[in-house]
Amino acid sequence: MLNSLNDVTGLKVSAERFLSATHEEIRAAETTDVYFINTRDVLTSVGRLDVKITAEIFPRQSGVFAGLKEVLELLKDRPLEIEALPEGEHFSTKETVLRIRGSYQDFGLFETTLLGFLSSSSGWATAARECVNAAGGKPVLSFGARHVHPAIASVMDAVAVETGGCAGASSVLGAKLCGKEPSGTVPHAPGRTGGARAPPLRTSDAAASRIWVRRSAHSLSGSMAPPICSRSRKSST
Repeated sequence: MLNSLNDVTGLKVSAERFLSATHEEIRAAETTDVYFINTRDVLTSVGRLDVKITAEIFPRQSGVFAGLKEVLELLKDRPLEIEALPEGEHFSTKETVLRIRGSYQDFGLFETTLLGFLSSSSGWATAARECVNAAGGKPVLSFGARHVHPAIASVMDAVAVETGGCAGASSVLGAKLCGKEPSGTVPHAPGRTGGARAPPLRTSDAAASRIWVRRSAHSLSGSMAPPICSRSRKSST
């Protein structure tokens, strides 16, 4: 766990790895912006690290709220009071979607991570919901895994299904995370291999309609994620 700038200086990272963070690195605050570690050092030096504060997270545009599950997973077993909108709830511009009460030392380092969870997931949920609504009752599959880094493809697909309302997802892990089997037919490759015969489609695949909207495909890749921001204040109690 990174607790000071000295810890940051001493952190060694191998070059022979994928560029994405592991679960352990996320929990150790290694994906945080360094100025939160600067803040921790300053508060420690003046004996104020344990001051109780209230942090509020709000969006700069409307959308569908998602990402709470990962927020709660990261902050579990910490002495914090957490209030939030339910997953899937529509939010308005600058509405408080998450409120955390507790001492800065128990969650301050994770502000970057919390905002990342909520911004990305809410963006995908919002885009998926738009596609589902536009489809007018026809099943919609999340098929955007090829447009995002593989480290987050499963997050996108799971959110699109569980919160955005998609009927299924193409990526194996993304579908499995929300209790479904992955959906899809076959790519172009079989037809270009000299007449190879494609296997028969499963009934569930053949029955599902895939809605392809170029703007929404970009949205599911994260380019339209609602900006999620935060504000903090000293608690009155």
